Amino acid sequence: MQVWKTVLPTYTHVGILSDKIAQYSGTIHCVSRTIPQGTLTPWIANGTCGSTGKCTATSLGYTGTCNSAIPCKGPAWECNCPDCSQCGTTTTATCQGYCGGQSPAGCYCDSLCSQYGDCCSDYTSWCL
Repeated sequence: MQVWKTVLPTYTHVGILSDKIAQYSGTIHCVSRTIPQGTLTPWIANGTCGSTGKCTATSLGYTGTCNSAIPCKGPAWECNCPDCSQCGTTTTATCQGYCGGQSPAGCYCDSLCSQYGDCCSDYTSWCL
């Protein structure tokens, strides 16, 4: 629960017992890709990105395009790619407009990116 509070500090967090999963709505499904009834188990496993740039997935899994920035995860019907915010677009790894956070391309523009080695290449020119 503390991890959720740290990552999403402005949200109200309500804990539930993991053996008493909600049997209605899609609240748990949206976060964990699990069937929200009974024992908590994975619903759709992540697929594997092949050398051809196409996902190999389990039944009902995403089987579209993949690369180092677009992993093979989630259900096939989620959207045209596994990260709906990037479907059909090519994202540029830039900090322009993203200082203090993460670029849509996946690199970071915050004070910790140098420590973790995941800064966008233009971090120093835009954010320092």
